[in-house]
Amino acid sequence: MPLLLKYTDYAGFFPEEEMQCIAFFGYLSKASDRDFYAVLSLLTGKDQLLNYIAPHDEVLDGDLAVADVCADYYYRVSKNLEAMRQFHRMTKEEMSAILGVTCTTYNRYITRHDQISLSFLFYARAHAALRIKTSWADTGRTFYALVNRRRIHRISLLNEIFRHLNEEEKSGLMEMLHFFGERRAEVSRVRSALADKDIDFEGILAINGANITSAI
Repeated sequence: MPLLLKYTDYAGFFPEEEMQCIAFFGYLSKASDRDFYAVLSLLTGKDQLLNYIAPHDEVLDGDLAVADVCADYYYRVSKNLEAMRQFHRMTKEEMSAILGVTCTTYNRYITRHDQISLSFLFYARAHAALRIKTSWADTGRTFYALVNRRRIHRISLLNEIFRHLNEEEKSGLMEMLHFFGERRAEVSRVRSALADKDIDFEGILAINGANITSAI
């Protein structure tokens, strides 16, 4: 969403990486550590990347983050806005006026967990009026904050890799990451199809290894 505000007065309230059109952004955000670092190791030839898997990797499913946002995120945001209002000793009427909503709507946001639908304009106005920087999202303990921290860490790592590549090489790596991102759903389907299949990989690999060794 921040990208939609790139050329507006609201742009300064969002991290620079969120204001860029990155084709592989979805993969960067949603892939597990196991998948992301395996692909990055394959593409860069850096085997040490295979060893980096965060202890909470299995629970940080990007699709679950979306479900978390739909279920509770807006309500938590509203409760945080209410905490800010109280801290600054503003009335609900004053807070409503700043955010561009009626007092009735504001009351619904902070009390009705199941009836919240924050508009895009509200999202932008809240950041501008309250001087909110979205960097707060990587300091919390919510599911969203953990996913956000992981995304920021990966961007930092990729930027360091890009620093050692020329423009053509950088573009090629970005295209390959985008390709894996586009095929993420297909990979998941293949994994699901093979999940309950008993394939003796170790036996097959051992036989093949022995045959190759004897041939040499």
